[in-house]
Amino acid sequence: MNSKVKNLEINILRFSKTQDPADLQLALSELQEASSAPSDKPIESVPSLTSEWLRFFLAIDQVIDKLKTTVTPPLLHVMPPSDNNGNLSGYAPGVDPESIKDPELKKRYKAAIAENDKRLAAWNRYQEICTIERHSTGDFFAWAGSRYRNNSEARKQLLREATKLKLNTERMTKIHEAVD
Repeated sequence: MNSKVKNLEINILRFSKTQDPADLQLALSELQEASSAPSDKPIESVPSLTSEWLRFFLAIDQVIDKLKTTVTPPLLHVMPPSDNNGNLSGYAPGVDPESIKDPELKKRYKAAIAENDKRLAAWNRYQEICTIERHSTGDFFAWAGSRYRNNSEARKQLLREATKLKLNTERMTKIHEAVD
């Protein structure tokens, strides 16, 4: 196994654990570089690169599927909390916490803002991963289409491998679109 494939596998595994878009981007960059290398070899000689593309998509789809159910969009403006009697505080959403005089309300409002900041960071990370997914799908379409579209045996092998990895239905549809 060459060092580029090993680095790619490491970055895919790291992304699966960290869900850090930077790790995903590193893996995609390595895939793009390997996929753009000129090759006069027949398609049967590049199964490891095909496998890496499929493992890349397996990792990204698993993370996206998980994040779809756990990430909540952030609020544009956080509403200041009600007082202890359930009455509205009288402050507008998005007000500077320092302008709230009641120390308990200020503390709860700052906590709500901090929670929304966490939601914003998670949402931004999710959106960045989705953007990388869209770009990588386009790259895969270009790469796989040129190699598999006119080779029915190789196409069958690609689809068997994708099925064996249990890629999700949406990904399988995208792979079919790339090679049919």
